[in-house]
Amino acid sequence: MAALEEGLHSARRCAVPAALLALGIGCAGESGESGSMVVRDSAGITIVENISAAWAEGEGWRLSDEPVLTIGVLEGPEEYQLFQAVAARQLRGGEIVVANSGTHELRFYDSTGVFLRAVGREGEGPGEFRMMGMMWRAGRDSLVVFDFGLTRLTVLSARGEFGRTFTLAQLPSGGPPLPVGPFSDGSFLAYTSAIGPGREMREGYSRDTFLYGRFAASGEIIDTLVRLPGHERQIATVGGRSRFVALPYGRSPVVAAAADRWYYGASDAWETERYSPAGTLTGITRRAVTNRPITADIAEDYRRSVLEGSSRAPDPFRQWRANMPLPETMPAYRQFLVDDEGNLWVAEYKRRGEQPSWAVFDPEGQFLGNVDTPADGRVSHIGSDFVLGIWDDEMDVQQVRMYRLVKEE
Repeated sequence: MAALEEGLHSARRCAVPAALLALGIGCAGESGESGSMVVRDSAGITIVENISAAWAEGEGWRLSDEPVLTIGVLEGPEEYQLFQAVAARQLRGGEIVVANSGTHELRFYDSTGVFLRAVGREGEGPGEFRMMGMMWRAGRDSLVVFDFGLTRLTVLSARGEFGRTFTLAQLPSGGPPLPVGPFSDGSFLAYTSAIGPGREMREGYSRDTFLYGRFAASGEIIDTLVRLPGHERQIATVGGRSRFVALPYGRSPVVAAAADRWYYGASDAWETERYSPAGTLTGITRRAVTNRPITADIAEDYRRSVLEGSSRAPDPFRQWRANMPLPETMPAYRQFLVDDEGNLWVAEYKRRGEQPSWAVFDPEGQFLGNVDTPADGRVSHIGSDFVLGIWDDEMDVQQVRMYRLVKEE
């Protein structure tokens, strides 16, 4: 742990503005420039400073104008009506599996969207669920589902046949660990608050830390890895009662696990950190862009949204929230995904209803360019030639959609 923290501190001390790096002014260690980026080494950590996109005008990737597959209807057979769908994945054979939390089922559809079968039901027994939250494809032929209600993971075959359940062991502090995702060897990355539920309530700003750990496929702890910044919060006392309140436009950690690495970002600025499964910091990637400012109009929209929609008598706490001071800028990003080819997709921070834009980085940290996705949805799975996710249509009907990923290079 000490070596990890020293390496991280050394790399951060070594930071210089991208404009100076472009002129060849950098830190000690190997340094080189490659068109739109500068790469250097600091204490064994690769630092990539991205100045501009690698894709030239007219090149790059984009989504097809219309989805090539849509699952989800307002009226019709129940197996096509989605309710609280939380994740969708394409399996290696082309089938689509949807975690439909509202009915406690995994629903399987063929590559054209035709319903095949459903597995699961409400309950606490084998193959039963209370509150599906996340789903991953693990190995070549397994699915893993995390149940928030039961705080356990269920392993199934690619056909949905029940395999086993397991629970992640408790880390040294905090509540039940929350999984981030599996590595290629079957182990899991997970985290918990490093402060614990009995923390003292002190008035004012706070930012907790998360403790990350690696767990065996049976749930035992392999190793605790590193503590990193968590959520920004405000502790308020209103009407004699203290409570934690998430800061409007506050910074929150963003994490993703891939086959042989995992990524962390504090969302303070355009910087991501790459770790090995064992918790060794191996790379830092930056972009030469600034966070979006919070204008007076955005601030007023926030205050109006807090105060609207309540028919009850004036709520002192609601008034307090409406008058919370806002930061000068929004967070840098809100979601990470690693596609099937190992590229890191970083969703820029957007307000509800705005079209999301994803910054795409290759496995070595070079910024390739941006890809836009439709608003009012959440991307679940990015393949070599598709983007799969869950969207709401104009009637607020949930739909699983697959868009073709067009690569013009």
